[in-house]
Amino acid sequence: PVAISVPYIYFLQLPSEEGAAASSSIVTVSMRDFAGLENVDAATAAALMNFSYYLACGNTDDAYKSVKGVSSKGVWESMAKMC
Repeated sequence: PVAISVPYIYFLQLPSEEGAAASSSIVTVSMRDFAGLENVDAATAAALMNFSYYLACGNTDDAYKSVKGVSSKGVWESMAKMC
């Protein structure tokens, strides 16, 4: 990886063929826990990051509190995958 900025990881993609142009590009990939949630609003994204943090720390009560106001079905499905 070139950089990490939650919820994205940035990779440097090098040219695959010797005859290809010598330029490279940056590829953006969503972290597994945030896949499918690229278009959520800022408040929901912050709640998901807090959820992920508290869950990683083993604090399930605060993890739940951070997202209890989120009503999107897709967001709840993504959180279920985190667990």
